[in-house]
Amino acid sequence: MAKLFVVEDSHSQAALLRHLLADAGHEVLLYSHGREALEAMAENPELILSDLQMPVMDGLELCAALKGHPVFQAIPFVLVTVNGRLDAVVDGLNAGADGYLIKPYNHAVLLETVDALLRKARTDARAFAPGGHDRYRESRGNLYPLAPRKRGGVRETGHGGSAFMVRGGTRAMTGSAATVMLGDQEFRLNAAPEKIFEFFTIANDSITRLGYDPSELIGRHFSELLCQKEAADAANRAKSEFLSSMSHELRTPLNAIMGFGQLLDKPGNPLDKEQREILQHMMDSGEHLLRLIDDVLDLSRIETGHDVLDIKSTDPTPLLETCLLLMEKPAKTRQVRLIDTIGRNLPCLLIDGTRFKQVLLNLLTNAVKYNRQGGTVTLRYERHGEQNLRIFVDDTGIGISPDKLPELFQPFNRLGMATSNIDGTGIGLVITQRILKKMGGDIGVHSEHGAGSTFWADFIVDLSRQPARHSAAPAPVFSVAQEDLPAPPRLIHALYVEDNRGNALLMRNILNRIGNVDLYVTRTAEEGIAYARIHRPDVILMDIRLPGMDGVEATRCLKALPETVGIPVVAVTAEAMIHDAERAKSVGFCAYLTKPFSVAALSRTLVEAVG
Repeated sequence: MAKLFVVEDSHSQAALLRHLLADAGHEVLLYSHGREALEAMAENPELILSDLQMPVMDGLELCAALKGHPVFQAIPFVLVTVNGRLDAVVDGLNAGADGYLIKPYNHAVLLETVDALLRKARTDARAFAPGGHDRYRESRGNLYPLAPRKRGGVRETGHGGSAFMVRGGTRAMTGSAATVMLGDQEFRLNAAPEKIFEFFTIANDSITRLGYDPSELIGRHFSELLCQKEAADAANRAKSEFLSSMSHELRTPLNAIMGFGQLLDKPGNPLDKEQREILQHMMDSGEHLLRLIDDVLDLSRIETGHDVLDIKSTDPTPLLETCLLLMEKPAKTRQVRLIDTIGRNLPCLLIDGTRFKQVLLNLLTNAVKYNRQGGTVTLRYERHGEQNLRIFVDDTGIGISPDKLPELFQPFNRLGMATSNIDGTGIGLVITQRILKKMGGDIGVHSEHGAGSTFWADFIVDLSRQPARHSAAPAPVFSVAQEDLPAPPRLIHALYVEDNRGNALLMRNILNRIGNVDLYVTRTAEEGIAYARIHRPDVILMDIRLPGMDGVEATRCLKALPETVGIPVVAVTAEAMIHDAERAKSVGFCAYLTKPFSVAALSRTLVEAVG
């Protein structure tokens, strides 16, 4: 009998593992994410089985933390995951894992792997077997198979002519990197080759004991995984390129529509009430189209695993206040009353602040949109246990019929409301559910047709700190109302590099409205660089997608030239994918404005850029 940790955020998977391991005579302790398990290491587990993808702290982070600790590094660590890609196995090896099981796994292989690792740990045989180190020194630099037929044997294995081998470097015994090869594909491993050999020897022993041929079973498995990985990578690249192009092509004309729309109501010649109302409808429609573009990109990023959350201890009250302020106008328009019973009582939560606002805004927006005239939307919360908090959004709207509830979290499924006069995309709740899962929470609903709905979202409480209360300000939104736009404190000289004549004209009109800006426009990056070297503008506004040299390369060049290195460069672009912003940030842009942008946002950015 051994004490085992099972770290798994899926209740069903955790229950299955506990059942299998408890039946085999082990004591099993369950944890829902890596941080919980790390904080419970005083329980002295003899082996840890962990899921790979989990909220708060994932399996790789937990493994790396334990293997880097002198007290815990000898505890066997097994990754159990649905992610069967070869690069995921490599990540596990690099983190120091001792075993890797792919769901759905053979139950007998699971138990045999656990027993084999426990035997090794208890006898402190952490290398191969007796004499293993000597044999490794003698064979340094040779090729080793993924799964030799018996312990200590060394021979090439493969399936269909594709061998999987591990090659040690010249410093094999010092813990330097090794290379894993599958056919002509190489994967770099930051682990000593003896560790890699041991990793796969465990799998070999477990499979052999069950009567399988490991070279056939594992070799075929990894060959298939590599093909699947290459196909998935190609599909993801194509999808990403398509979405990036689609976003750019939609945002470019939308920038002109919404940009010139903001300028129509001139201070010296204001629109009358009817004209302003018509213009605001146009701006609201543009915002709806922009939200649709952003929702599609969000869903794509989450589905492909490219959405990286910054989860940290956060006071949620200012974020909640911002959401309520942003909802005041749409609620008033539909004659719906917002009732906040939460106030300033929320504890600190482990969340990504931006995504937390997105979750609440999605729930509040739906509660207002699908409400009845004169109805209410109530915000409340409950504590569930010590470390869980549940926020409820109650509405008095049309409700959802029971037969439609199973379809609620399907992308682009509006439950029969697509033909109604209520706008929507059918993506918001899907994104909300997936964001909450990534933050360690969940979402649910109780609804009665004709009697309203209650949606709830769960969050993890940070018990280690108390919130410092302060007031919040709402995020800027597109509006035709007159605003006090901050102007630069002095006359500044700005260069705008933009090949689209409409966008250039829009920028000139916006800067005329802001004031104190003398603008010069070039249509190519090469012309812009030449102009900047001679005239030294105070600030450069740079499009990204340009003919010839693009805006990122142009900025890299400007930052390398002594004449222009100190000039702030602001990206003004329709490139909205997250990797576009990261690429731009890496070369020295001081700000990144995505088209269409608000006039107020551009004004603030200019003031900040020139100091």
